[in-house]
Amino acid sequence: MKKIIMLITIIVSSYGILYSQWAPAGACWHYNFSGFAINGYYKINCIGDTVINNISCKVLEKKIYQYNHLGSQFDTITLEHEYTYADLNKVYICRYNTFYTLYDFSANIGDTIIVAGTNKYSSAGCDSTGAIKIDSVGTMNINGETLRYISVSPTATSKWGWYARIVEKIGPVYEYQNNPEYNYLFPVKLDYCGMQLDELSEGGFLRCYTEPNGFTYKQLGTAPDCEYINTGISELNDAFSELKVSPNPTNGIINLSYKLRKPQSIQIDFSDAMGKLIFSDNIPESEAYTKEYHLENMLPGIYIIKLKSGNNAIVKKNIKY
Repeated sequence: MKKIIMLITIIVSSYGILYSQWAPAGACWHYNFSGFAINGYYKINCIGDTVINNISCKVLEKKIYQYNHLGSQFDTITLEHEYTYADLNKVYICRYNTFYTLYDFSANIGDTIIVAGTNKYSSAGCDSTGAIKIDSVGTMNINGETLRYISVSPTATSKWGWYARIVEKIGPVYEYQNNPEYNYLFPVKLDYCGMQLDELSEGGFLRCYTEPNGFTYKQLGTAPDCEYINTGISELNDAFSELKVSPNPTNGIINLSYKLRKPQSIQIDFSDAMGKLIFSDNIPESEAYTKEYHLENMLPGIYIIKLKSGNNAIVKKNIKY
C-alpha cells in the first residue's frame, strides 16, 4: 500500500501540478457592479457545505453592495445562492437541479465545453446553456503556487460564456479584447436574447480573490480596494498615507486610525445605510489619529464612515452583526 501511495505521489509530482482546493470555507470573490446611476460590487463568499443529489457541495453566497446616486444611499441586495463542487480537474455548478461543468482544467486546445446560463435569465429569451471553446492552456505562478489555466471564448452561436483566462482556485482573471466584464465567476450573458435593453445582467469584472489562509489575488487597474464604492465625491485617498477601519464585520467596536501626508483637520461622520447621520467627530489639525468608536447599541446592519476635509471625502463601509 505504501508503494502505491508513493508511486501516485511521484506521478503527480512529475507533472508539477497539484490541484488546489476549490472554494475553501471563507473564500471570497469581489467583482465590479454598475448600472444606471448605481455602482458598487458583488461579494461572493463560500459560507459552508450542503448535499445536493447525494453530492457534497460548496454553498456560495452572493450579495450586491451598491450606492444609488439618485437617492444618495447605500443598499445591500442578496441574490440566490450558488452550489458548486470540484474533482481533480473540473469544477461543477448546479443549475436546474443538474450539475454542469463550470471549468475543466484537463481540457485540450480546440475542445468545446457546454456551460449553463444563470438561473435568473435562462427563461427570459436566452437558451439555458451555451458553449465555450478552449483557445490555450498552461500554468502560471501566483503567490508561489503553480496553477493551471484555460483561456476560453464563446462559440459563434453561444448566448453564454466568457472571453477570459480561467485559473484554478480563482476562476476567470484576464479579459480578452478589452472586455473586462467577461471575467465574472459564472458564465456571462452575451446578448439580450429579445429582452429589454435596460435589463441588468448579472456579472462584472474581477477585483480580487482572497482566502482565510492569506492567499490573495488582485486584478490590477480595477478598483482602489476590494470593497471600493465610488460615491461621486472628490476623494481624500491621496491625502492619507495610512487608513485603517477594523474589524469588519464588527460586534459594535470600531477601531479607526489614520496617518496624513500633511497636517489637516478631519470630520468623521457615522451614518446608517439609508444615509441618516448618527453622529460626527471633528478632529483638530494633525498628522495622525487613533480612536475606538462604540456602536454596541446600534442595530445590526451596514454603517457608513465618511472622513471629510473641505469638499473632499473618503467613504468606508462597516458591517455590524
